[in-house]
Amino acid sequence: MLKSLQRKLTPTYYVQLGSDEMRITDVSTAQVLTERTVLALETDAKGVKQVLAVGREASALPAGNGREVLKVFDHPRMLVADFALAEKFLQLMLKKAVGKRFLRASPNVIMHPMEKLEGGLTEVEHRVLRELALGAGAHKVCVYTGAPLAAQQLDFAALHQRELEALAVPSRRGGLSGGALLLLSLLAAGLLLWSRSQS
Repeated sequence: MLKSLQRKLTPTYYVQLGSDEMRITDVSTAQVLTERTVLALETDAKGVKQVLAVGREASALPAGNGREVLKVFDHPRMLVADFALAEKFLQLMLKKAVGKRFLRASPNVIMHPMEKLEGGLTEVEHRVLRELALGAGAHKVCVYTGAPLAAQQLDFAALHQRELEALAVPSRRGGLSGGALLLLSLLAAGLLLWSRSQS
């Protein structure tokens, strides 16, 4: 009963991430928040950076006098280059999406990178997106790639299960896990050292 209540109180957000724009859909209400992926930062006398504004408001501010206006996901090869900056931006965006709800449970987040997917996500990129959402306050995270999801497809549990199954596919097809490859590498190195000591 407690778990059922928790599921009802836990919101789910669908985050579509692009280099110029982030779009967050509240799955339960269908409300959509769209913002430019820009942060305005100001450095104080002690060298500490503070966030001045986010999105369009940040874009309207001029740079200079200790103020920086930065495109958070603007990198030629991958969406996330500065993890701390990206995490802060997502955190502020999720806070905006939650608004003034009476109960603010940590949300489930579907992370959907919309660009720079040539060849698919690497294991490192997948983990970066997951850790990014967790660091921004997510309860659970699903990383999804593919066509944009329609409202009826935004089932966090089903998408998360599909993600787990996809991650397990290489080992089921006879591929070696990272741990097995590491063990084989160590064994090979050991045999090489042993053979050299015998010669």
